[in-house]
Amino acid sequence: MDTFPINVLDFISLLVIILSGIISSFRGFVKEGLSIAAWVGAIFSSIYISPFFFQLSLLLIENKTLSEFLTYLTTFIIVLITLSIIIKSLTVYVRSSTLNNLDKSLGFLFGIMKGLIILSVVLIIFDWFSTTKERPYVVNEAKLLPIIDTTSRILISTLPKTFIQRYNIYIDKSENILEGNNLEEKIDKLSSKKHSSENVDKTDDSGYSQGTRRRMDRLFQSNQENEEN
Repeated sequence: MDTFPINVLDFISLLVIILSGIISSFRGFVKEGLSIAAWVGAIFSSIYISPFFFQLSLLLIENKTLSEFLTYLTTFIIVLITLSIIIKSLTVYVRSSTLNNLDKSLGFLFGIMKGLIILSVVLIIFDWFSTTKERPYVVNEAKLLPIIDTTSRILISTLPKTFIQRYNIYIDKSENILEGNNLEEKIDKLSSKKHSSENVDKTDDSGYSQGTRRRMDRLFQSNQENEEN
């Protein structure tokens, strides 16, 4: 794969984006866009509204984790169903009008954006569950990573800080991306400094190193023994 300008993750990412664009073109911009808007609206409504009902849900369910999960889920479902009913009526109107062709063209462009958002969400989830401080080499070498990473940051910035802190939703690894080439060099420098510091004798208040003091003590003791003999 070294002969190609992009790696396997770039191929997969491009495939996801193109397929998303094609599917959205058939579905149309209004249906696709509003459907995504409904899901996004339901997700953010769940995130922002659910905390107001945590105390109430704890009265019904003692398990805190289960209580919070069901509160999020219930809010999400209620908002999604409500928005879906509204979207269905709007879609029928557009399909029967002269805006149908424009609707499909805009749908393709929207699908590309949707594909990018999907990849960004996958990256966020990957970072969330990752147990290492660095992303794998194949991820860092992907040409599309800066675009996907920037999009993921935008998505994260829309979340409330309390939600991010509560669930540790994101692990920032951008420093490793920007400084990946210098990372090994920095580690080597730190390692060499550590070894060199261990080899240097510590000095006391008199200004003599510990090694010098030991040699002086042995010499002094030897002189005393010679005098006694």
